[in-house]
Amino acid sequence: MIYWVPALYEDQEKGENEFQDLVSCMTAAMPQGIELPEIHLVFSRSELIERIFLRESGLDERIIEYIKYMILVKNEEQIRIADKALLFSAQDSNEKSLCFVVQDVKTRRLETVIEYSRQAYEAICELFDQDDQTAGLLEMFPGPHISARRQLIQTTEIRRI
Repeated sequence: MIYWVPALYEDQEKGENEFQDLVSCMTAAMPQGIELPEIHLVFSRSELIERIFLRESGLDERIIEYIKYMILVKNEEQIRIADKALLFSAQDSNEKSLCFVVQDVKTRRLETVIEYSRQAYEAICELFDQDDQTAGLLEMFPGPHISARRQLIQTTEIRRI
């Protein structure tokens, strides 16, 4: 399940609280012995579409966000996180590479395609499949909203303080 709360960056904490309240109500309403399915939280239509394609492709969204994080960090001068988002592109991806599209946040214009080796994705999956490494990935992207861009923006804000 994917839950979409249309929210600007500054309203995302409020959206997360709304989401947590909803999940608590749904959990309480579930019959005993039946667990609530995994629910993903997104804040934009682009994230919603991306998450649907990720789920259909069988890709791990936390690892995709980790890859985005690495791409953004390595290219921070070319891809300014305040102005740009990095989206997974299922239609451009193939058996050899995963494709990501740089999007201007304000205009929503798609700008550049970045390819990432599917073999490298598989290697990262194997690395994080180990119990001690999985905890690190969950710590890096905690909570219901998994976003490399948000993580980097928050880190940048903390550094400014």
